[in-house]
Amino acid sequence: MGDEHLHSQESGANNQSTDHVEERKKIRLRVKQIRERPDRMSPIVAYFSTSYDPLEVDPETGERVHETPEVTVYTHRDEPKEKFQVVVRPPGANVYFKGTSYSGETAVETNTAYALGVVNREAKTIRIFPVAANKCIRLEPYVIGQETEEEAEASGSGPQDTSTSSIVARNIPPYDASATTPPKAYPLDKIIDEDEREALQDIYLLLQQESVAAAIISAYPVFVRNRLHKLRNIEVDSEKKMLSAALSLLTYLVKFKDMNSTVGLDSANGHEFPGIIRQKCFSLFKDPFPRTNEITVDKTNLLISYVLVLSLHVDNFKTDPEDIAQDLRMSAIDLRKHLVSLGCKLSWEKSTLVATLPTPLKFSDSKLKTKRRIKKIRKE
Repeated sequence: MGDEHLHSQESGANNQSTDHVEERKKIRLRVKQIRERPDRMSPIVAYFSTSYDPLEVDPETGERVHETPEVTVYTHRDEPKEKFQVVVRPPGANVYFKGTSYSGETAVETNTAYALGVVNREAKTIRIFPVAANKCIRLEPYVIGQETEEEAEASGSGPQDTSTSSIVARNIPPYDASATTPPKAYPLDKIIDEDEREALQDIYLLLQQESVAAAIISAYPVFVRNRLHKLRNIEVDSEKKMLSAALSLLTYLVKFKDMNSTVGLDSANGHEFPGIIRQKCFSLFKDPFPRTNEITVDKTNLLISYVLVLSLHVDNFKTDPEDIAQDLRMSAIDLRKHLVSLGCKLSWEKSTLVATLPTPLKFSDSKLKTKRRIKKIRKE
């Protein structure tokens, strides 16, 4: 079925102790290169963007922590090998995970070739399989609910999404619903990786200057300008760098939203993006086959969720959303719905509306509550 040759592999431990020294063991393996077949789909490789691990084992009991999830693959009728969705549903959970081969990270062109190796120690073979669409699928979490046909159409769901139209895809950044502290509920290192952090140093460098021209500061969103004094007072340099990077990414997301809309285009003119951040914005918030230059409703909601999570981190998870609503060009009422969808609790402190993030996360579905209210009114 494929090319075969011999390969020598070293395995075993090299850890030494006073009592025991484990020697290296050499295993001679025969490599089988499996070619892609036109009548079969190659193996799909996917990973979870959250801490969820379906194979997690309790260290005390040695038993599996989670039941085996249901995995479904939906393929495009015309291009089944190139365009597909992977949906993972953990039993009894209020969330499911979905990833596609044509949007998000996988939409970015890459020169990397992926392969899957399967070792059989008894037969002393290793089989190398091609990976479906040469993509590693990122599985993002979504909250289970109900979606109307109008909402599905507004979110830009295409023919490939029809099989899952009964499940609402509430777009939120990577999260851990079981986390006991707000920072761990939406881990910042899952939103900004190390390479991106290096490209998000503009605000941190700005804070090192004693005086900054008003024209430079005015180019930043209102939310950022109102938080610069807070960052200057942070004494721990690593914390200052991380929150500065969060504010910097927040700025680029707001500008990216303006660049791709008819309302705020002027404010984004001339704003330069680092290459890695521009790529991140396009991969997360732009459809690979857009009908217009504007961001779809679904992707806009995802971008807003990212902005709000970043703002929560900067404000230590107790924030007044008035200025960020101004930056996003949204009404305060619409923004509250997004905060609630992230698991936030809204309360009044004197005359100010404040959003906090209780943990563990509990998601409420405002659509279902609205429907119940309408039914109750009709009965009355």
